[in-house]
Amino acid sequence: MEVLQTIREICERHNITWFADYGTLLGAVRHKGFIPWDDDLDVFLPRKDYERLYEIWDQVADTSHYVLVRTDEKVNYHHAAMNLVDVRTTYVNRHSVNEDIYHGIYIDVIPFEG
Repeated sequence: MEVLQTIREICERHNITWFADYGTLLGAVRHKGFIPWDDDLDVFLPRKDYERLYEIWDQVADTSHYVLVRTDEKVNYHHAAMNLVDVRTTYVNRHSVNEDIYHGIYIDVIPFEG
């Protein structure tokens, strides 16, 4: 929840539109919280705001606690979108065991097109 609160605060402070979707939205409505068996949070941003968040993150966030990462030519997060990772935690996906990446609890940050 702390990771979600962090991205919410930064988005609101910088007028970046965001919304919960998929299991995160379903859990909020149906369970008044999290779906007990869901293992992640899903946050969507319009593409313009998604790119802006990535551009400003290192200047506006506490990067000693949270990093915003995405696959590029140097690292492979096995995800088409970004992840907001709590670097104080450890969570290693089986498919990423040998990757030199941040292995922590994360939320998915996904661009919304259209």
